[in-house]
Amino acid sequence: MDAVLSSVVNNLKSYVVEEVSLYKKVDDDVKGLQRELGKLQRFLQDADTKQKQGNEEVNEWVGNIQDVAYDAEDVIETFMLKADNFPPVGTFMLPSKV
Repeated sequence: MDAVLSSVVNNLKSYVVEEVSLYKKVDDDVKGLQRELGKLQRFLQDADTKQKQGNEEVNEWVGNIQDVAYDAEDVIETFMLKADNFPPVGTFMLPSKV
């Protein structure tokens, strides 16, 4: 019985450590993404001003950025749909006989 309990505790400990690490990484990634999106937003505000002034080069840039944004949105949506079909990261199997 001690071996089974020890195994369960070790598996649970590993699971918790893995999940905490995963959430920390995701949190760091989200903060980095927020910074990058802030930069992009400032760029787009400046581009919008220049676009209204009739700058053709900026018009082309904005069109390209819009295309990339739509592609990125499609990729994210596809990932989210596929991710729903997989078990959560870090899940583990407990011993079947306790």
